[in-house]
Amino acid sequence: MSTASRGTGMVLGVGLMLVGLLFVVWAIEEPGRRGFEYFLAALAGGGAVFGVALRGPMGRALGRLIEGDASTDEQLAERVEELEARLANMEQRNLTSGEVEAQFSRLAEVEERLDFAERLLTKGVPQASERSE
Repeated sequence: MSTASRGTGMVLGVGLMLVGLLFVVWAIEEPGRRGFEYFLAALAGGGAVFGVALRGPMGRALGRLIEGDASTDEQLAERVEELEARLANMEQRNLTSGEVEAQFSRLAEVEERLDFAERLLTKGVPQASERSE
C-alpha cells in the first residue's frame, strides 16, 4: 500500500471519527429543545458510531501509531543485524582492490580460453583417417 493512499485513508478515518464526536457534542446541547429522550438516542447513536470506528481497523491503526509499530521495529532490527553480519563477513575476507583486480584478470583469461575452445569445436577437429590422407 502506498504512503499516499495510507495517508488519505488515515485522514478520512480520523475525519469520520471527528464528525461522530461533533455529533455527540451537538446532541448534548439539543435536550433543551427536543427533550431528554432525544439526547439519549443521539448519544447512543453517536457513541456507537464512534465506538465502532475505534474498535475497527482505524482504532487498531491509531493504537499502533500511538504505541509505535513493534513488528516494523523488529523487522528493522533484523535487517540491520543481517547487514552488519554481511559487512563483518566482507571485512573478514579482507579483499583488497588488488586482489579483486587479479580475480577479474583471471576471469578474462578464462573467457578467452573458452572462446578459443568454442571456435575449435565449431570448426570441427579432423578425424585421424582424414589426417593421414
